Amino acid sequence: MNQEQVMGILRHVITIAGGFLVAQGLVTDGAMTEIIGGLMAAIGTGWSWYAKTDAPVAVEDQTEGQ
Repeated sequence: MNQEQVMGILRHVITIAGGFLVAQGLVTDGAMTEIIGGLMAAIGTGWSWYAKTDAPVAVEDQTEGQ
């Protein structure tokens, strides 16, 4: 799957979940629009970073020498 396909699927899943929350009266439609926009921006940024990273990030063991 490429990025466009994954983002499309995520957008629909988030929209469906948002519609459910609005229908239950847990959030307003305006708030849900902002939440979905924020989530898509965060997911897009994370995906972009991941796609442009050649090697996995190594985490050093900070417990040595203590």
